[in-house]
Amino acid sequence: MRLRHRPGNEDPDLAPDQPETDNAPKGRVRGGKAAAGESSDTTSQKLYYLVFQDSPVQSLVNTKVPVDFEASSTVSVGRDPTNAIAFPDPDVSRHHAELSMVGARIMLKDLQSTNGTYTKEGNKFQQVNGSVPVKLKTIIKFGTSTIVQLVRETETFYEH
Repeated sequence: MRLRHRPGNEDPDLAPDQPETDNAPKGRVRGGKAAAGESSDTTSQKLYYLVFQDSPVQSLVNTKVPVDFEASSTVSVGRDPTNAIAFPDPDVSRHHAELSMVGARIMLKDLQSTNGTYTKEGNKFQQVNGSVPVKLKTIIKFGTSTIVQLVRETETFYEH
């Protein structure tokens, strides 16, 4: 399991010359900010993460991928490696969805994906049409089987 960070934030456990694998989600931290677990000398927003709850790639389950709203107020999610967060699920569109920080609110937008984006409300998943606000601990489903939870660095996640 490898997370790939953009240059300027190389993970000490991931040598720069190692290739990315198709089975690893690529959570990219940009803008010279400290990566998860490293200290930063600047005051910054709290770090957000997507924690994989379920995936067709079982090695991704419980993986925590950073969502860096400091580098960009909009974070793209999908199968294509050009996304800020990319993971190998054939039921996820190449450019599937976006998470955006709008003021103090986090918004989730489906990018007209083939298999949809959903948020869990109670015991049911509701399809996202357009853009919807999401709260911390929200369970999000991309496509038919990739399920993540939005958490903050200090938050713990719960089973779905």
